[in-house]
Amino acid sequence: MQAQGERISGAHALLIQLGAQLDLYQLAGPLAAVLRDALGVSEATLAAASPDTLVSLAPEQDRSGPMMMALDDRAFTSALLRGEPAQFQPLPGGASAESVIGLPLLLDDELAGAVLASPAPNPDNIAACAPLLDVAAILFGNASRHTRAVETLNQRVRELDLLGQIDRELTERLSLDHVLALTLDYAIRSTASHAAFIAQYDEDTHELHLGAQLGYHDSAGLAGALASAGTQAALHSAQHDVAVVVNDVTDSGFTAYMPRGRAQLAVPVRHEERVIAVIVVESRRADSLTADHARFVEQLGTRAGVAYENARLFAETEAEREKLALILANIGDPVLVLNPDLEIALMNQAARDALRLPPDEVVSRRPLADVLAGTELADMDTYLARSETLPYSEVTLPDSHAYYPLLSHHPAIGAILVLHDLAVLKKTEALKNELISTISHDLKQPLTVMTGYLELLQMFQKMEPRSMHYVEMLQNAVRSMRTLIDDILNLARIESGVQIEAVPVRLDDLCQRALEELQPLASAKAITLDGEDMSHIPPVMADPALSFTILSNLAGNGVKYTPPEGKVTIRAEQRGGMAYISVSDTGIGVGPADQARIFDRFYRVRRPETLHIEGTGLGLAIVKRLVELHGGAISLRSSLGEGSTFTFSLPLASS
Repeated sequence: MQAQGERISGAHALLIQLGAQLDLYQLAGPLAAVLRDALGVSEATLAAASPDTLVSLAPEQDRSGPMMMALDDRAFTSALLRGEPAQFQPLPGGASAESVIGLPLLLDDELAGAVLASPAPNPDNIAACAPLLDVAAILFGNASRHTRAVETLNQRVRELDLLGQIDRELTERLSLDHVLALTLDYAIRSTASHAAFIAQYDEDTHELHLGAQLGYHDSAGLAGALASAGTQAALHSAQHDVAVVVNDVTDSGFTAYMPRGRAQLAVPVRHEERVIAVIVVESRRADSLTADHARFVEQLGTRAGVAYENARLFAETEAEREKLALILANIGDPVLVLNPDLEIALMNQAARDALRLPPDEVVSRRPLADVLAGTELADMDTYLARSETLPYSEVTLPDSHAYYPLLSHHPAIGAILVLHDLAVLKKTEALKNELISTISHDLKQPLTVMTGYLELLQMFQKMEPRSMHYVEMLQNAVRSMRTLIDDILNLARIESGVQIEAVPVRLDDLCQRALEELQPLASAKAITLDGEDMSHIPPVMADPALSFTILSNLAGNGVKYTPPEGKVTIRAEQRGGMAYISVSDTGIGVGPADQARIFDRFYRVRRPETLHIEGTGLGLAIVKRLVELHGGAISLRSSLGEGSTFTFSLPLASS
């Protein structure tokens, strides 16, 4: 007894020394040796407790013999898990040396583990070692908790490292196929499963549609199984937004998607608090998928949800971009789309051709000024930032074509620059002018002949009053035709680019000339012509002949459309760097509908009181174009029965 007491006392001292060891696997060997000596047995080993079994901590080479057989015995293990001592006899009626006793190590009434000893010591030895077993339970329990905490922490670190790697790989390429394939690969590897698939979930119809799969031999059959009505863990997971772990589908009532599939895990994939898909993994081994697997796949699903949506939006954006690029490629005019930083976002092939850019030259994200360097549009970026309009009416690009640039700003995009090719328009305009000139010239020749013969007829043939009236009507018709031809020729010359030879012109001189020319026509209708004093207004910068045409046309119209005993007034005023000249009459006026088209070519006011007034409908169109050529503008203010006021502007010579 004294020897036993000394042995227990020494063992207790050793246990105290082992108290600093918190690594369960480092503690297991020395602790088993101390308990072996204290119990006086030839072999002793320790086993750690898990929720439903005991796991030996003996080295691999020592995991054989009666003690391992005892751990495989359900009755023996169950007794220890209940916190009760257990005894195992390998062979019925066998020698006591082959028996094994298991003693629970309880810490705060919780099983931390067990010590297995062989051969079984006598009850007195066990009773004497009770305090020693209590200390061993404390050491073993503390080490078990510490080791589990360290292992859990290490596992979490490994998971975080893996999730970080997954994040990097998922965002490496914005491709739906890449995201789906990578997600399935990690889902299978992390759960040691045999197959997995992702199904998209429709919240409105509560239907699942196969997105991608890995490990299944029949994709069509899998898609059909998802679409068919049946008990599905995937559908349950999506509808209830929960992870579903099925230990054995044969006992659960859930549908297996894989032949010989047993265990199944379904995890919802969320985006912005909404289930968009479900990840399902399957294994042929029952009970092989755990809550830890579900937790990890949920984290994987969270990342996959973000990456999936990003990839989907990117794919949609790319599809729209390709559609836009296709549209741009088929537009004949050069088009340049600019971002808010005035960099090239898109450019069609027509723009590349116009700027003579090499086919392989990258222009995306390049500054506009860089791309347009060396062209007539080189300084355009200075206008883009502050103006909706461009100071160009026509520019020539490296392809030698003339273009009209049109700019439009779009807050969501930046700006769009369209260059309208003027080549066809110029060719058409030239043909039109040539046609008009040719036809007009050919028409004037017979009119000259007609006029000459009418004059000869009057000279050599004495005619009665009726015949003379007919001749006068013919002469009036010829004069009207000649006026129309002259107006057409004048308009054609103006629109073909007549040159303005601007010099300082005094308005009072211009007004006096116009009034003197119109006085005979005005006197015939008893119309008063009045020109206000304009000597205080500085000279205007204008072509003398063309500015006279403007004023005489407007004043002549006033005389034509004013009833007898009316009045036509010419006045002027200075505002800023422009002179504003007004021609007012007390005539019939112009209605709102006619005012909208009064400056159109060949347009005439059609009213009963105007039917007898001769005109071509070209006079005001010529006036408007001449005013614009001088850098001015023209407007009309009129009311029916109250007369009209035409006002046009010309730049001052001193401005």
